[in-house]
Amino acid sequence: MPLSNYDIKRLAKEIVALKNRELSIAITREAKVQSEEWFTSNQAAHYMNISTRELMRLREAGKIPYSKPKGRYCYPKSGLSKYMSGEKQA
Repeated sequence: MPLSNYDIKRLAKEIVALKNRELSIAITREAKVQSEEWFTSNQAAHYMNISTRELMRLREAGKIPYSKPKGRYCYPKSGLSKYMSGEKQA
């Protein structure tokens, strides 16, 4: 059964609203990431006063957050601070 003009308009409106919400969420996340201070492995190890090997162990154990853009590990300062203060990672 073909859709009526009313149904097509209603569906289009719902799709646009959904896409707007998704875009808003993505922009908010990107803004948070852009404002976050990030460390390289050496900087993170120095900040935490540990070796880069120990940093790797923590990363592999899932105890500290990280990202790997362009094949290079990066660590958010806030996540390292939370780990050092004893807070659980999400």
